[in-house]
Amino acid sequence: MRLAAILCLVGLSGCSVFNHQPIPELGDPDARLDALLVELRDARAIERGEYGPEDPKPKVRTRNELLRELETLAFDFPNNGRVQYACGSAAYSLGRPETATAYLDAAINADPRLTEATALRARMAIEAGNYPRAERLVDDGLLLAPDSGELHLLAAQLLDLDGDAAGALRALDLAAKLGVETWRVEYNRAIVYENQGKVADAERALRRCLDENPDCEEAARRLRRIEAR
Repeated sequence: MRLAAILCLVGLSGCSVFNHQPIPELGDPDARLDALLVELRDARAIERGEYGPEDPKPKVRTRNELLRELETLAFDFPNNGRVQYACGSAAYSLGRPETATAYLDAAINADPRLTEATALRARMAIEAGNYPRAERLVDDGLLLAPDSGELHLLAAQLLDLDGDAAGALRALDLAAKLGVETWRVEYNRAIVYENQGKVADAERALRRCLDENPDCEEAARRLRRIEAR
């Protein structure tokens, strides 16, 4: 199922490319990456059993072959933000944080407006407890992309960690207006309320989260813990 995680994380169809200068003998990096993403999508569908026994299945390479192709692209195109982000996302999903960090830093250097890379790098910094680094990434990212819902969602987490619940809730409201999925906003809202000791508000937010996404196991666990009190 790790390959499915890679595909979920590598959501690149809408990413921009900064200072993109194709090298003719190597082909177009975006075209090569797009073709690879199609293979990843097909591999995910096969893993999830989305093809019936009589349905013709697309021919896809093994996971290791696909990952090697990603690494080859990254080597061939070190200044292409999309490619570097793809490798960073894959490395992160496979539990290789140091490798992911290197690729994501390269992606941000190649294209500072690639908010997907900035958001994932900031999330990793939060997970590592490096909050000052996460704050710098989020602040810099929002200067370039103030309409990024993902970055406002991360800003809310950082504000909550800093004890600014009101600021965190405002950031979550903005993230929701900018298109972040309702269940994710409500889950984070529940955490803010729970940290404030507002158990009833946290419970309502968790129920709203689960209404939108019944498969959110973390929300279900938090709700069960609240109900057991």
